[in-house]
Amino acid sequence: MAITHTAVKAFGDKGFSSEWNAAHTITDPQIPKRSDTLIVAASDSELRCVPDYTCDGTADQVEINQAIAALPANGGSVMLLEGTFDLTDSITPDDNTLLQGVGVGTKITTSANVPMIMISLKNNVIVMDLYLYGAGTGNNTNQGVYLSEGFACQVKQVWIENCGMAGVQMTDGDSNKILNCVIFKNWMEGVAVEDIYDSVVGCTIKENYRHGVNILAYYNLIANNQVYDNDFADTNTYDGIYTNLSDYNVIVGNVCTGNDRYGINIAAAGANKNVVAGNCLLNNTTGGLNDVGTATEKAANAE
Repeated sequence: MAITHTAVKAFGDKGFSSEWNAAHTITDPQIPKRSDTLIVAASDSELRCVPDYTCDGTADQVEINQAIAALPANGGSVMLLEGTFDLTDSITPDDNTLLQGVGVGTKITTSANVPMIMISLKNNVIVMDLYLYGAGTGNNTNQGVYLSEGFACQVKQVWIENCGMAGVQMTDGDSNKILNCVIFKNWMEGVAVEDIYDSVVGCTIKENYRHGVNILAYYNLIANNQVYDNDFADTNTYDGIYTNLSDYNVIVGNVCTGNDRYGINIAAAGANKNVVAGNCLLNNTTGGLNDVGTATEKAANAE
């Protein structure tokens, strides 16, 4: 194996990305070359080898999107290392892409009024193991993840905080999943579901300014979530889980407590045949379950 570099760092050394030099190369025919996984470092990542792309702390979506565009045509993965990535525009995953961090140590921030991760007209995208910290109040097009017309996409184990709009918004697609996320102190809904056949499962959805979960579509599964202390400004206007003109949703096994109106609110007669079962709905300000819907199936809810 031959190593050539003009920096003082050798392969396997530890250091900040600024200490490496682009001329550092490793050549060994026995080492497989990565084509379906690309590594992106933040400006403050500590490195043990040269990443494929290194951000400079300004408009870091540029390097991340370059890595996504460089994946093979049938897809691949982009790994974001620990550190802070700052955005001025959206990260835009492509079909069959895995965008993965290392957990809350991979922090993505923005002060721009844009979706942080924008998945538009894409299939089979997975976003996981990231911490998204949004632009804050007044930025009404700043979602953590905005899924528009997506199919079979997943957002997993992502912490989403301080977005000016919803933490996660899904519109005009189907079969998307939000799994085991923490969606916390966003300035509109925690999750806005405007798709069909979507799932929101196993999440902690708390202290969002409006509804914890706002369901605006059909055939969705909202299950086994902790949904509490939403309507954070105590306006007595918003609920833990809310649906108005949406039918055939299954809302089961959720713990909805401490929300400033209802734990679950089926708010209009035009909401038909939703299933609300096995939820814990104690200690909400106005009440546990408000059901104005038509033919709601209800069983074993604790109020």
